[in-house]
Amino acid sequence: MGQNGLADRPHNPVTRPRAIARWRWIVLPFIAGAAALVPWPQKAVDRVYAGGVYPHLQPIVTGVTNLVPFAILDLLVAGAIVGVVASGVRNWSRRRDVAGAIGASLVTVLNVAAGAYLAFLVLWGFNYQRTRPAVRYGVESSRVTPERVAAAAMAAATALNRDYTPARDDATLGWSALVTRLQPLLDDTARDLGASWRARGGVPKWSAIGLLFPRAGVDGMVNPIGLEVIPNPEVLPFERPFVLAHEWAHLSGAAEESEASFVGWMVCLRGAPDLRYSGWQALLLSLLRAVPPGVRQSVMSSLASGPRQDLRAIAARIAHAQPSVQQASWGVYDRYLRANRVSEGVASYDEVVQLALGAAAARPYLP
Repeated sequence: MGQNGLADRPHNPVTRPRAIARWRWIVLPFIAGAAALVPWPQKAVDRVYAGGVYPHLQPIVTGVTNLVPFAILDLLVAGAIVGVVASGVRNWSRRRDVAGAIGASLVTVLNVAAGAYLAFLVLWGFNYQRTRPAVRYGVESSRVTPERVAAAAMAAATALNRDYTPARDDATLGWSALVTRLQPLLDDTARDLGASWRARGGVPKWSAIGLLFPRAGVDGMVNPIGLEVIPNPEVLPFERPFVLAHEWAHLSGAAEESEASFVGWMVCLRGAPDLRYSGWQALLLSLLRAVPPGVRQSVMSSLASGPRQDLRAIAARIAHAQPSVQQASWGVYDRYLRANRVSEGVASYDEVVQLALGAAAARPYLP
């Protein structure tokens, strides 16, 4: 009997654990949702994450994944699919109820997605919330005029003519050779741009997912959870230096595509003629999209036959992409960028022109 003469309530050892279990499945999605919606202060992200957590994290994670000859991303995707399917089978075997099994499986998928998103934020995603590159690099918008864009395009064409080598040694443009050649150039570039740490370059990986890149018109990507580089296997040898430097710039914390292209261009321009050629070629393609048709025709006419032939080869490679796959993949990537607070979406690629012409660090390279 209790103190008031009433019988003690019977204790149900099952009810409370079940209630706790139900709430447990909600906690992770709630945390992930809050992390996605909270407007993190840029200065705090710069100081705590970009200047503290990430510089310690990236060399370790990339150093570990460099030891694996294939893409960790493939394992993560396959593991997630197998785990969700196994969870669905288990839910069905327990309930034998279609609605209940589907509901339980959706909860599992939601938790897997929430966990992956939180891992993404911690391992790389917070870089999207840093202060914008134009502010960090002191871009002067007054220097970005139509006349200077046209002059820069002509300067890029002149540089391509100068650095073009008819008898290329493709061995020096192999992925493994480029890893050795580009690492010191990345270190020097990062130091001149104000970084106080050394990013570890990622070894380009074979990936089953990467086999889709030629059809999607994608040159490469960084796995934001494994911090590894996955290139398009069909990228031409003379394109590889810039593609790898661009992806390494992502590994160094340059989340926005424009900044990664800017840093990648700066890396290539510090190297030998074949590396400079790749960097100028990539910048020229961005500049040509920013000039009027008349200027574009004049710039193309100034190119020697070798660089012009290489541009045709790039166009032919890109033409292999299937329009439906390309449109779908870039549409998904556009939404991904906008969800991570890059308001311009895929249009941010061409902001490299603003950085190349307006940033003080680029002045020695352009008129």
